[in-house]
Amino acid sequence: MDFLPDTWGRAQLFAPSGLDGKTDCRKPFVGQTLSDRLGLLFQVSPDGSGSFRVVFGAERDGELIEGTPDTGEPGVIGPDVFSIRITLPGDSSAEFKLVWLDAATVLGRARARNAIPCLITSGAAYSKMVLDEQKAAIVAPSSTIKTDGSQRVVRFIPGGPSEFAIVRGGPGISGIAGAAMEVDFDDIFYRRMAFYRELNPPRTEDVEILKTFVKACAIMKVNVESPCGSITSRWTTPDRWPHRYMWLWDSAFNSLGAIHLDRELGRDCIRAVLSKQRSSGFIPHTLAPDPEEDSRMTQPPILAWATREINTTDPDRNFLSEVYPGLREYLAWDLKNMDRLQTGLLQWQFPGFDSGMDNSPRFDKGADFDAVDLNCFAVNECLALQLIAGEIGLEDEAYMWKKLRKEMADKINSRLWNGEEGFYLDRRKNGSWVKVKTVDGFLPLFAGIAPGDRAELLRKHLTDPEEFWPSFPVPSVALNEESFELDMWRGPTWINYNWMIISGLREYGFNLVADDLEDRTIGEISRWRSERGSIYEFYDPFGKRAPQELKRKGRVRGWPDDGIPVISDFYWSSALFVRMVAGRYGIGSG
Repeated sequence: MDFLPDTWGRAQLFAPSGLDGKTDCRKPFVGQTLSDRLGLLFQVSPDGSGSFRVVFGAERDGELIEGTPDTGEPGVIGPDVFSIRITLPGDSSAEFKLVWLDAATVLGRARARNAIPCLITSGAAYSKMVLDEQKAAIVAPSSTIKTDGSQRVVRFIPGGPSEFAIVRGGPGISGIAGAAMEVDFDDIFYRRMAFYRELNPPRTEDVEILKTFVKACAIMKVNVESPCGSITSRWTTPDRWPHRYMWLWDSAFNSLGAIHLDRELGRDCIRAVLSKQRSSGFIPHTLAPDPEEDSRMTQPPILAWATREINTTDPDRNFLSEVYPGLREYLAWDLKNMDRLQTGLLQWQFPGFDSGMDNSPRFDKGADFDAVDLNCFAVNECLALQLIAGEIGLEDEAYMWKKLRKEMADKINSRLWNGEEGFYLDRRKNGSWVKVKTVDGFLPLFAGIAPGDRAELLRKHLTDPEEFWPSFPVPSVALNEESFELDMWRGPTWINYNWMIISGLREYGFNLVADDLEDRTIGEISRWRSERGSIYEFYDPFGKRAPQELKRKGRVRGWPDDGIPVISDFYWSSALFVRMVAGRYGIGSG
């Protein structure tokens, strides 16, 4: 494809992919694009303390010039292949290409016209290792080191090309750097670029959708890790930095896009999560290669649903038989352990965090309530398990899940429907309501359990511009709630909920609304990719503020300023974009 990702923007990932070879998140070596310079911030220690910068620039007439976004002409800003040209004063320029050789080594090539190409590194990078007059290696620290922050400049010969490597420090580093310099740069660069040539594009002539589709596929690729430690298959992470590890419900959403990138990868997303399942059936929400780093809470049960979804794209009965026992035991654990109030419905145990909606105003006063989302997810899992059990010949279990689904659906409809509001709300054991309308109130559509008249009321709430229908629906909190603000789950639009709501709308025949929401979602993701270069964790429902200008847990968590930045190159937003585009336009030339 010709639609290469070529828009400079802050914090785009540059890292080796588990699709190409071995990676190890325990020894991070991950780059991210800088915001104010043409360069990369490399992370080389788990806590970020060993980071260092490499900026692309040149020396002309004795003056050191750093490249800036205004002077750069990107060729490709890919996850593992990178090229950019810098325009310098006068009739001069500098060009740089980078490509990942393996999990510890970046290869590079520099050349300049009427200038000396330079790499400007922060003081946290060791001095260059000169291999010959045209080759140099910059050795990155393998552990935290103290630095005064001073710059080091690596100058190459004028003209060129000059080759270099950026190598993660460790034993035998001289030999590693020397061997890397013997690799044919053009060959490895060509092989990495093959990823783009081999993509099957969606059948649309909309250039922005095509370019965003390619970017989404690149984001999915960079966020794949190879088997590591107790994770026994390829796996995905929300983002290589800062999250690094595997997350439960992220993996389910990720699988829906991964199946379009690599069919077995979609199934591996499920296998990887189940490889971390404990004998009790419990699955942690954060899953690390080293079990002692796993979290002590879980996340929304959507694995069986995701398994069914990817199986509709690429049916594999053997896969269903393989994963069914783990899927069954995981939901059984939830049903046994998450009704701590003994109401007959389920409650989250860690206010916000195990729900995935970390700072939602639903949890401002705790989580002691029957949760609409958790119970709808569980009911939906019952349906998925019913269908899977039927497909693999377990008719008795299929009937059991069908019966349980109806029992839970009846309880949701009798206890969590607020007739006064005409909306599904969380409810405490004493009968009082958590009176804040949030996006999870639409999940009975997704679960297919809302009676027809209630589904119509939900549709009206959804399309009301005073509640959930601004320019980029669906805000995570109704616009007319006092708690609404542009801070993560307190108002911004999330692509995973849009996906589930679209699915629910189609279940009830609200196809025009579903098409409108899908078109707006595809359009806004494409627009911000065009303007800022990436696909993000969440978005401004009014379409005015760039995603990275929004708050992220700043108000509730009390972090400095507005919290940590909104995540760029985010997997599930990319995966669900690909899934939407595939469903809307079709993929390939057929």
